[in-house]
Amino acid sequence: MLFNYWIIILILGFLPIYYSLTRIWQNVFLIVASCVFYSYWDYRFLSIIILTTLLNFFFSLKIHSSNNQMTRRTFLIISLLFNLGILGFFKYCDFFITSFISAFQSFGFVPHLSLLNLILPLGISFFTFKIIGYLIDVYRKNQAPADFLSFALFVSYFPEISAGPIGRAHAFLPQTDAKRFFKKEQIFAGLQLILLGFFKKKVIADAVAPYVDQIFLNTQQLSSIDLLCGMYLYTLQIYADFSGYTDIVRGISKLFGIEIMENFKQPYLSRNINEFWRRWHISLSSWLRDYLYIPLGGNRKGNIRIYINILLTMLLCGLWHGASWVFVAWGGIHGLYISFYRYFKSSFAKSGKTLQAKHSHIRFFLSVLLTFHLVALAWIFFRAPDFTIATRYISAIFDISNIGFSSTPLILTTFFYMALILAIDIPLYRYNREFLVTSETPWPWRSVVYALLILSISFIGVTYVQPFIYFQF
Repeated sequence: MLFNYWIIILILGFLPIYYSLTRIWQNVFLIVASCVFYSYWDYRFLSIIILTTLLNFFFSLKIHSSNNQMTRRTFLIISLLFNLGILGFFKYCDFFITSFISAFQSFGFVPHLSLLNLILPLGISFFTFKIIGYLIDVYRKNQAPADFLSFALFVSYFPEISAGPIGRAHAFLPQTDAKRFFKKEQIFAGLQLILLGFFKKKVIADAVAPYVDQIFLNTQQLSSIDLLCGMYLYTLQIYADFSGYTDIVRGISKLFGIEIMENFKQPYLSRNINEFWRRWHISLSSWLRDYLYIPLGGNRKGNIRIYINILLTMLLCGLWHGASWVFVAWGGIHGLYISFYRYFKSSFAKSGKTLQAKHSHIRFFLSVLLTFHLVALAWIFFRAPDFTIATRYISAIFDISNIGFSSTPLILTTFFYMALILAIDIPLYRYNREFLVTSETPWPWRSVVYALLILSISFIGVTYVQPFIYFQF
């Protein structure tokens, strides 16, 4: 795990130097820190960041400076081919080779092709989408090209580069145009987020990971109840892992006086699948909406085209997550969810009815429960290594003859970690906060919350290192 306690301590130690610098040197400081951070993972891929930054800075200037629309479009297309080409080469080359071999083998041919077995550069999916969004904004004249230092920092900014959020230039770049000053409130808020993020990661995500691994390795030997617990635990694991990461990096960024976007807003309390995607991985879902769904036609081309656009967007969303057909299936399932929800919502609207019920609390609970289970079922495809295990897992859950309570401790463990997530998310959802307490909370209560989090991380949190799940994407 790249973001550990020593990294945080090192950052805190350098803050006095950072805040004593001028604006330009603050940007240089963060660029150097980002290069060191990325090199810590694998210095060989730092050249990709440098090359990508130089060429895309050139592309953005050419797109912006030309008055000829054809020239602007040509440079945009070249830049998209370059960025998607690098992403495709490292992430999807072996995937397409494997799919090509499988397709020909089904017809009795055996192509003599070898896999390249390329190492995937850390965060390549995230910084590629970030750059593409920036270039499209420049092409649309929604964004003026930044100076080179600001652009280099935007591309390489180390809190975002590993696993997002997928930052937007219009929100990030203005913060680099002025000197950042030490603000006690911002530092305090950053430390709070870091604390909450480590709690989610170490006390929840890493603690349930061994249970999930064992269940997915032994699907044929377990009862339906055990498999259901495994589904719930992975649903909690991936949320606590990814949202915990986002909390940590948002907190680190606050320490440097730079705000990055919130990526999660209690997604498992969503009342429908559309709301889930407004609350889960917000930077990706909004990116796909603005740079893929709307350009495809969005809601402007009639009902059939709308459903095609939804399915295509979500299939590509699945493929973005990983070079495997199970990820494509996961995206397709969510595309079907969104399409069905849209169809039934429009059908009710045409009939003059609404989806509202008299008892709003009951409706809220049932809607959240249904949405949560739809999302949890789809996560099985996200976690399973192949279709065989995913389909076998789901069929075993619904196999009535396989029901049994073979592992009562597993059930209690599942309820315990569900209760922990709800203890965090319900107050944040209810009061629309990003942390459990605020500066207005009486200090005794704040002290209790901080103490509980610190003690939990220290004595309950697991000691072994688990990489963040989204680092693989």
